[in-house]
Amino acid sequence: MPPMKKITSLSLLLLTCLSLPSWAGWYEVRNYTGTLGSHSVHMSLQTYVWLQQGKPGKVDGSYYYDEHRIPIALHGEQQAENQLALCEEPGKKCPITLTVTDQGASGTWNDGKRTLPINLQQVGRLDNTDESKQLLEGSVEIPMWSHTKDRMFLGVYGIQAPAETYQVPFITMKTIKEVEIKSGRLVRTLDVDDMAGLLMTPIYMNVEASAQGKGLNLLIQHGGGRMGYDESRIIAD
Repeated sequence: MPPMKKITSLSLLLLTCLSLPSWAGWYEVRNYTGTLGSHSVHMSLQTYVWLQQGKPGKVDGSYYYDEHRIPIALHGEQQAENQLALCEEPGKKCPITLTVTDQGASGTWNDGKRTLPINLQQVGRLDNTDESKQLLEGSVEIPMWSHTKDRMFLGVYGIQAPAETYQVPFITMKTIKEVEIKSGRLVRTLDVDDMAGLLMTPIYMNVEASAQGKGLNLLIQHGGGRMGYDESRIIAD
């Protein structure tokens, strides 16, 4: 669960019994659209610069081909300030190298047989590591790793207005888009409660989907409180 940053010594002493007046997490995410070879793709990458105290390190991500719409999990390393090496799951192949700028990213996909160019434009950015200033730019729709045979899920993040518990605006998941994999049709948009999508370390794990009869069971992770909680939502098809 993302740690709440301590604002005063009093809040540190009373952490177990009082809610802090602001919220900070560990999400640093950039979203991209572009091409991999001749194929259109959406890609989302999460770095952990704040947690790693400014040093290059771990990277997680999720991407999908627009014609297939099945999210592919990415894991890798930030080898230098702007250089990423990424592995795909399943299979643990590591075909992607990227150079990231403020406007986008470029690089190659190489499986040992073919080398394809990657060209991406940044379309959204999320950074909630600063409790006093949460940053959200453009479109931040997170392709969740979990999907069913027929559906993929996009967590749409936005700004939540100040409320009684948290006195400054903060970033949270506002809705979940359920998308038919075969056609790309938007099946439905689900509203979610405050603090949704703020629990799991990789942002891509905050929604878990499974088939249930003729419908779906969505496990939605929520931050807040001391441990956070999960919400199970049954959706009839």
